[in-house]
Amino acid sequence: MRILFIIRHTGYLRHYESVVELLARHGHEVHIRFNLMPNKAHLGKEQVSRLCRHYPNVTADEVPYRRDLWKPLLTHLRGMRDYLRYLHPRYARAPKLVRRAREHHGWLKALFFELIPGIRTERVQNWIQSLLRRVEMLVPSSRRIDALIRECRPDIVLVTPLVDFGSQQLDYLKSAQTLGIHNVLCVASWDNLTNKGIIQLEPEAVIVWNHDQKREAVELHGIPPEKVIVTGAQSFDKWFERRPSTTREQFCRLHGFDPARPTILYVCSSAFIAEEEARFALKWLTHLRSSPDPVVAGANVLIRPHPLNAGQWADVDVSEHPRVAIYPRGGAYVSTEQASAEYFDSIYHSDAVVGINTSALIEAGIIGRTSHTILAEEFADTQEGTLHFDYLIRDGYLKVARDLSEHVQQLRATLDGGEAGKEHVRRFVGAFIRPHGLDQPCTPIVAHAIEELARRPQPEPLATTPAVWFARVVLLPIAIVILCGDLTYRAVRRVCWWAMRIFRKDKRHEELAKKAARLPAGSPLHGLIGKGTKSRQAVGSGQG
Repeated sequence: MRILFIIRHTGYLRHYESVVELLARHGHEVHIRFNLMPNKAHLGKEQVSRLCRHYPNVTADEVPYRRDLWKPLLTHLRGMRDYLRYLHPRYARAPKLVRRAREHHGWLKALFFELIPGIRTERVQNWIQSLLRRVEMLVPSSRRIDALIRECRPDIVLVTPLVDFGSQQLDYLKSAQTLGIHNVLCVASWDNLTNKGIIQLEPEAVIVWNHDQKREAVELHGIPPEKVIVTGAQSFDKWFERRPSTTREQFCRLHGFDPARPTILYVCSSAFIAEEEARFALKWLTHLRSSPDPVVAGANVLIRPHPLNAGQWADVDVSEHPRVAIYPRGGAYVSTEQASAEYFDSIYHSDAVVGINTSALIEAGIIGRTSHTILAEEFADTQEGTLHFDYLIRDGYLKVARDLSEHVQQLRATLDGGEAGKEHVRRFVGAFIRPHGLDQPCTPIVAHAIEELARRPQPEPLATTPAVWFARVVLLPIAIVILCGDLTYRAVRRVCWWAMRIFRKDKRHEELAKKAARLPAGSPLHGLIGKGTKSRQAVGSGQG
């Protein structure tokens, strides 16, 4: 069969690499198509190349976003629906998530929304969502995307993650439904259904990790329970199968550690979760070293910067603390064999893992390590202020401390406990990662679910009734007005940007001229102060 997989960017492939590989081995044609995201193009390139090189029936390419007069209307419409969910009372304890949604939606539009009477009640929210959903269904699919899908002739269209704010992947789902092709949402990560946008078009099926995500899909996104398929988290299968590439002695020698002492691994979080984590981690390290407990105070400490939040660690100096290493200093995206081996070894050879709120705390449990966190005041909005964090602290999987002193006591208990007392870790991994059994890999289950969905009789293409045509004619002037307003706004913003740029250049030139006037006669800088662009570039580059 032919499978079309629409993925946000190459970095997201890591969640489904094993599934694509297995489908290719089964003889299916898998056409992976990434959305155009230049700033993410470097992520996962090795995985894409490896798959296409090893499997001739796997292809990869970029696909465009929608470009027609309906796009601005859809952008505003989808933004409204995404923001609306954050006005629900369940997000009252998540102010940072609400602020992020408001920034994406726009402060003025958000203010207008919040002035609607009863907007925070379930009844009013459901009514508005229903109205906006009807408008979405009236807007036709993109002819450009329809043509792209027809050219591919897929038996099934898979989309991930789909739930980004104002996601333009919705247009691929809409085209698949319009053309009568099986369509499936693959939920990529543990937080996708709680702190992103909503599922705005109901797919034929939704593939999730576990029963917690199934409940989220039903309660938070309105997906019928029979459409949600629980498969387990296939992206973690590789950690169950992997073995360490180094001995403990080799690992300790690499980082300058003492093999006779326990090792504590600190795993860093993304910029959204912990923007200035280096400052907190240094405070945490200082407290550990000054602890009266000799075991904790003398432990080896390895800090792993997050690959997308590693810049703050470039100049951090920990040389005053013995047996402490920051590695890799620039962070490492786990997309190559070497990076995966180093990441696995760092967890495997640690005796306890510490973090704020990151999926590395889940991977630690898979490898059999107990994870710890501190409910720091500076991260309150991204720990207890997020819905997905609740899964980590539920049933005691993540050891939670209210302050650093309590944290040291918990670390000592973990270091003393060894392998004993880890039943809570196995219980969490079984329920959250492998709900079909700890010994049952998830990749075959996901691949089988996709194959079974694709073998069903194809759904009927969506028919355009006279009533729909009439509604589109009514909507068309509104779409044109919004398009004109959007183009005007972009033009004004562009003019303002150029005006500001010219003003700053002139101001900079005047400052340099004043500096030149204060220099002795014959200074090289005098000859570089002129009206020409080349002169300004020379001064700016330090050639004077």
